[in-house]
Amino acid sequence: MVLLVLGVTGPIAAGKGELTEIAKSHGFVCFSLGNEAREETTKRGLSLTRENIRATAKEVQAEFGRTIWATRVVEKIRSRGEGNFLVEGFRVPIDVELFFWLDSHIRYCARNC
Repeated sequence: MVLLVLGVTGPIAAGKGELTEIAKSHGFVCFSLGNEAREETTKRGLSLTRENIRATAKEVQAEFGRTIWATRVVEKIRSRGEGNFLVEGFRVPIDVELFFWLDSHIRYCARNC
């Protein structure tokens, strides 16, 4: 069973990556919703420019819905079965709501953490 999922959000350069590194050093498995879009961009053979990532994200979201990135991360966490996780990059409340299906305790970190 998932023990803990920390959800982190914030603007570019708010410190999400730094918090992710600290969490990793404490045994957390970390995921980024933005990395999901980057992985999809790479799968399509495109270079990782901001324009390509945004265009890919827009196409995928148009096909599978706004919550596709959060859905993919939820499935990755479910496949691991148990542990402590940090997920960064939430954009809208529905992204967070998907994680309540994990029977976990959701904690939030305010921006600029």
